[in-house]
Amino acid sequence: MDTQEERLRAEILAEADSQATKILNRAKSSLLGLQEQAEVKQQKRRETRLAETRKEAQARGGILINTVDQEIQRRLLTGREQVIADLFAQALKEAEQSQGEARAESLRTLATEAIAALGVGAYQVSCAPADTAVVTATWLADLSKTLEIPGQFAWQVTPDESIAGGLRFAALDGSRNFDNTYAARLRNLNSTLRALLAPDA
Repeated sequence: MDTQEERLRAEILAEADSQATKILNRAKSSLLGLQEQAEVKQQKRRETRLAETRKEAQARGGILINTVDQEIQRRLLTGREQVIADLFAQALKEAEQSQGEARAESLRTLATEAIAALGVGAYQVSCAPADTAVVTATWLADLSKTLEIPGQFAWQVTPDESIAGGLRFAALDGSRNFDNTYAARLRNLNSTLRALLAPDA
């Protein structure tokens, strides 16, 4: 009897041990599965974060590159603008400081252009005080005759301290005017000269 009870107890313990082993194995298997899933999720999170970091770095790098490019362009444009401004200032200075026959020829060209554009009428012509020796009513009348424009001209010449060179024409009735001073001439030529000096601007 005792032997039978011991056998039964042994069988029960063996069965319990077997069940416990199975449960333990299932638990280990589940744990391994959970660990693998956790590792996969963690790896995905790492990859996602890495991708985000890389994207952010690229974006920041792109912004930095764009900023540098813009600064380079700004400095180039600023430098070029300064060069063009300096050239204009130098050209104006040289024109205003011209003397002798070169100055007289320049005034003749400017006057002829203005007379042809304005047509007949009575005009006040302003010029630099130093140019009144050349720019006279008689001189203007002679120039108008060479253009063979039908009709009558009348001229008044007035020295103007604000003019460093060139001529300014104004009809006495206020109907027309033509600013052909060196400064105005250079302003009018600004876009043309700029296109020659900086064709890609």
